[in-house]
Amino acid sequence: MSNLPSLEEAERVVSFVLDSEAKAITGKVANDGSSTAAHLRDLLSLTIAVVEATEHMYHVVGKPHPDQWESMERSAAAFMDHYVVKVLAEGDPEIKRAATTHRRRKLTARAGKLRLVEPDRNKRARWAAVTLSQDAPIPVAVEVTEGLATRARDATTRLYDHLNTETSNDPLVLAGQIVGLLAASECLLALLPSGKVAAFCVQLAQMSAAATGEP
Repeated sequence: MSNLPSLEEAERVVSFVLDSEAKAITGKVANDGSSTAAHLRDLLSLTIAVVEATEHMYHVVGKPHPDQWESMERSAAAFMDHYVVKVLAEGDPEIKRAATTHRRRKLTARAGKLRLVEPDRNKRARWAAVTLSQDAPIPVAVEVTEGLATRARDATTRLYDHLNTETSNDPLVLAGQIVGLLAASECLLALLPSGKVAAFCVQLAQMSAAATGEP
């Protein structure tokens, strides 16, 4: 019997995030001429929602079972290679370009916390944490932040509604959801214009998770 996470569930999560939600954002720009600020606000909102859900899963599964989380991170990397990049992103040049050229920005567990990391070519360490200090200026224009909290909450609700339609108690299904969230997070973080903007999203997502009762 296989102990691998459910790839069917991972695919269901990623397809919802990228094939439905993300493409709806890009479609708004093409169809009704939405502004660059509105496009970025929607992308940030979706990214915050997915990272917040991933943070929640980390506190439920990753902190008490770090070895299992590490295994799911490896599964997510394989899933990115074989599904997201080669299948799903084929129909979306923007996602494919980000996933193949900038995909080395991701979430990973370090020292009991979920962190944003990316390669640091100036240091020997393969991965360097990307953070934004509490007193750092917001790395996006003020107009982008208008209504961001509301849109992020709406995106979070839609995401959890989708996750909750799967009612199986099989732990491999839950593992599949985590793999899907990790992969979707990696794709969305890659689409953001800079590491600082990605760190801003992760910071807001973690604050939101803490406010809703995460340790």
